[in-house]
Amino acid sequence: MTSRVRSKEYSDSLFFTEIRLPVVEEIPPLMVLAEASASRLIFRFRNRLWGFATLVGGLALVGATGWFQFSHSLWSWQFAIIHLFGLVLLYSSAYSFTADQSLTVDGSDGVVHFHKSNLYGRVDWQRPGSEFREIRVSRARTLQGPGVARNWAITLIGGDGLELSLGENEFGSLSREGALALAENVGRLAGIKVNADSF
Repeated sequence: MTSRVRSKEYSDSLFFTEIRLPVVEEIPPLMVLAEASASRLIFRFRNRLWGFATLVGGLALVGATGWFQFSHSLWSWQFAIIHLFGLVLLYSSAYSFTADQSLTVDGSDGVVHFHKSNLYGRVDWQRPGSEFREIRVSRARTLQGPGVARNWAITLIGGDGLELSLGENEFGSLSREGALALAENVGRLAGIKVNADSF
């Protein structure tokens, strides 16, 4: 697996050190509001919560499946799929425990600061609100498609297509009013327009 590293690349209001892995497209996890004041909002990924949840799930799935196989002398490809899913959970646990991700919206200068470090590398940048297209408030997506879930998603969308998920909690927001209030607060501090679904 190859990687391309770009560092110390400057513009008037953007600096970052970025590592890209073209083979694996990483989706940044949702960040929950951790600190709030009149001029600043800080969102963080709660890595320990997801780390413990996926660790327990992965160990339980792999252990229970293995015990059932050995005790009943059963071997089939279906068990391999279950083991694979358990290993995916364990990998997700390792990712979560090593992940440090935060986003700070600074109203004093209208700038958004982003930090991320995990198994894939490290990313740090800051951008003015003018470099973001919008903050979108919409129904969270489910396997059945949009408009079905009861919780609401808050997505910060950059001019380059970057999407970052924000929320009041790990589910985004449980009400349209709460999601819209949080999105409008972010938009006010950074000067980013808010678009919200009506349903």
